[in-house]
Amino acid sequence: MSYNYINYRRWYARFDEESRTFCLGLENEGTVLDEVSLTVRTGDLNMVWERFTPADYGHIVCAHEKHYDGNGVSVCFCDGPEALPFFILRIRLYLDKATISIEGERDGRYFYDFSGKIRWGLKPATDTFPAYSKGTVRNGLRSSVGRACPRGCDTLYDRLSDTSVTLGGNPALNFGNGDYSFGVSLSGDLASFDVRTAENVIAEQYGMKFGPMNNRTVFERPPVGFMTWYAVRFGASEQSILDNSRIQKEKLAGYGANAIWVDWEWYHNSPDKEVKFDTFTPDPERYPHGMKYLAERIREDGFVPCVWIGASHEVRETPFIKENPETVLVKRKSWCGDWWFDPTHPKYLNEFIPSVFGTLKNEWGYEAIKWDALPRALDYYDQYHDRFYDKSKTPEQALRDVVKKARETVGDGTYMLSCHGESQRDICAYADIFDAARIGCDIFSWRNYLDECFGKLQYYYPLHNNAEYCDPDNLIVREEFNTLYQARTRASLVSLLGLPVTIGDDLRELSDERIDIIRRVIPSLDVHPLLLESKEKLGQTFVIGCYVKTAFDGYQIADVVNLTERDRTEEFLFTELDLEPEKEYLVYDYWDGVFYGRVRHGLRLDFHPCESKVLLIREVPEHPAIVSTNRHISQGALEIKEMRWDGESRVLSGVSETVPGDEYKITWYDPESDTSGVYSVVPDGTLTEWSIVF
Repeated sequence: MSYNYINYRRWYARFDEESRTFCLGLENEGTVLDEVSLTVRTGDLNMVWERFTPADYGHIVCAHEKHYDGNGVSVCFCDGPEALPFFILRIRLYLDKATISIEGERDGRYFYDFSGKIRWGLKPATDTFPAYSKGTVRNGLRSSVGRACPRGCDTLYDRLSDTSVTLGGNPALNFGNGDYSFGVSLSGDLASFDVRTAENVIAEQYGMKFGPMNNRTVFERPPVGFMTWYAVRFGASEQSILDNSRIQKEKLAGYGANAIWVDWEWYHNSPDKEVKFDTFTPDPERYPHGMKYLAERIREDGFVPCVWIGASHEVRETPFIKENPETVLVKRKSWCGDWWFDPTHPKYLNEFIPSVFGTLKNEWGYEAIKWDALPRALDYYDQYHDRFYDKSKTPEQALRDVVKKARETVGDGTYMLSCHGESQRDICAYADIFDAARIGCDIFSWRNYLDECFGKLQYYYPLHNNAEYCDPDNLIVREEFNTLYQARTRASLVSLLGLPVTIGDDLRELSDERIDIIRRVIPSLDVHPLLLESKEKLGQTFVIGCYVKTAFDGYQIADVVNLTERDRTEEFLFTELDLEPEKEYLVYDYWDGVFYGRVRHGLRLDFHPCESKVLLIREVPEHPAIVSTNRHISQGALEIKEMRWDGESRVLSGVSETVPGDEYKITWYDPESDTSGVYSVVPDGTLTEWSIVF
């Protein structure tokens, strides 16, 4: 009788006696670890290594092991080589985990190497991404482009189901040929590793109703484009918007700008002026041709027209309010309007909301909508709940019904941004309906930027591109609010974390030097968080580790930020990014264009106040290779479409997506001669073939 299969609650395991591999799975998810094989390594006193596989053993014996709190199977490998004649593999299943262990020689000269496939998620690898388990990363945030699996990553997270699987034993994860694989090495005191799963990973952390990221909107990536409020404030008008749209088309469209945001000024003005407009009527002086005309002109420039709305209230007593006074919850003066609607009233819910959003999308043609003042609305719903038409509804339930009605009106293809930014209640309550959420308040000053951008991202970044985009508010790079170093720091953060980029500067007045900063960070790529836990404390230094894996390359980008407003010197150690401390790496400083060459352990960095050092770090190659490119801060991940090395002719060649007229530079390194150089070309098209002869 063979005891090669066991089950306990949701878990099951099977040892295949013919292939001498095993699998581990869950009853609803299916196989989690598959085709798991084992290799034993042992070395003599001279460190001469031998390797054994299960095939080297004369026979095996499978036995059932019953436990008080679980179930198990043991596999004894017998009649093996003289160096290790037998050992026992044990698989034990418990309520909350599965454990794989080895009983055999356990001194430092014996290693038991497990490898196999790891399967997780509702679709094969499509929406499953590597991550760190809780408490793994000490400082800053981590992100990935592609399915990069840096050292230290021990988890796969599936954003469709909000579930994860975590391996113990310091696993090495990898992605290739459409599958994830893993490796775990046991030796000495580390003779076992666990497999654990978790449900509602993000939903429970933020106390929210989880819905996976909506990738069906008008934007394939986080949007990029000019927004009126920070840039021109109440100077916004039809003309100023079209002027900026024209300049964006000329200077930024080729780099990835794809949107124009008409913010709240289209039916608001400074408090000392008479109100002549409302939700359906733009300011006639500043928008003489109306909102539909403006959207059409924006679309003619090649951009998605985007608009602000505050649909929970009105700025004046409109015909709708006069005809339906019972829909008004309270008349109370506020920065955004005085007439606040009762969210539970049927006429507001079923007439006003469809009319507002139908007008914006279907009549005027706006394909992205920023919905503001929701925190203020919730505050008033709390305070005046006794006035609700339907008092059985809580304020959050009532507002949720309103937001759902708006979504039904505009459809899944419309990009919906909730302009919250004040609290977790505001940001997370409707994350399954919105496509993005503003996560902080205004960030004009550096102090506000630290609190409302860096600080809020520490806490909310696990939501990004899993439930919704985290919107950090406008990217401001002009001299009024930033030194050159602060401008680079702001730009680097939004790009390396894959956040939406709303440009908060008047492009008519922005210097070419500052416009070029924007060019180097757009578009935002399809970036995923590597951390699934929120963090709150900020220190003097902030480290963003962005790990890149493409079909042709793999490397790391470290954005090391001096958060203080003074000069500082910092020892940046490679262990901050889970790099091997004794290994040599190539290091390139993107903003300053400095190639440090081969570096071991780390670097001593001299910072200006609020400066960001964006360092590309890659393993020393075996043959001539690219170090960095200048097109985008990701340094190759965006634009390189093909790349190959021909050892016979000693030619490195490829195809890159370029911007016509913008000089394209490739920094290269030859390990044989320990030399580096720069290849440059001025492209005349959007695809550029290049080759470097060594």
